[in-house]
Amino acid sequence: MTCIIRGILFLGFLGILEAAPVGNIYAPAILYKGIFLPDVWWGNFRFGYDWDNTFQKPLNHKGYPLKNIRLKTKWTAGAFIFNVKERLDIYSYLGSARQEINFSQVDNFYSAKNTHAFLWNLGAKLLLIEIYNFSFGVDGKYEASKFGLHFPNPAGFSHVSMHAWQVALGISQKIFYFIPYFGITVCYTTLNIKPFHLLSLSQMELKFRDLVGVFYGLSFSPGSYFFINIEGRSISETALGAAIEVRF
Repeated sequence: MTCIIRGILFLGFLGILEAAPVGNIYAPAILYKGIFLPDVWWGNFRFGYDWDNTFQKPLNHKGYPLKNIRLKTKWTAGAFIFNVKERLDIYSYLGSARQEINFSQVDNFYSAKNTHAFLWNLGAKLLLIEIYNFSFGVDGKYEASKFGLHFPNPAGFSHVSMHAWQVALGISQKIFYFIPYFGITVCYTTLNIKPFHLLSLSQMELKFRDLVGVFYGLSFSPGSYFFINIEGRSISETALGAAIEVRF
């Protein structure tokens, strides 16, 4: 078993699987052949489908008497990826998300939920270096969502806007049809809640508590047409996701 696979298994024991999905750093070069477009073209495109479940994302506040603030998110999204010379991916995701915020005040526990919200992101992934079967790359993205939250006690409805900026640096290794990878993320997330009924505030801003996290995953592909990916994220948040992409 290679050192990268051992590293991924070790990270899995840091906690439950756990910033926005990163994907395989080697993704721009995984598929060398598509369904329609000639392989000699300098550009190609892929379509994908992503599922992601953030079990908990700790948030901070500014001096309010609240504790253990956690954001949960489940979302599914369609992806459009434009690829340049199998080195650069420029992508956008559009999808639907469900959010839940949990927190406590003194000995009371509160939870606020929404039904469905529109979520989108825009980003790019660049393959920097390839050495033998190892690859190093960087990924950056901006993500946004607006949704409503229903507070059961005290009863009320709030408008929430969420913004996230994320940069990731990772390494991968190709082992036949399998491509394990891991890396580090730096993510800055803010949530603005208007109004916040529990404290009778006109608005309250929450921020991502831990900026730095890790991501790790495994991709499978025969090298043409499609690949499947599974990813976990830890430390800064706890999340698990899966994706499939097809090259045209």
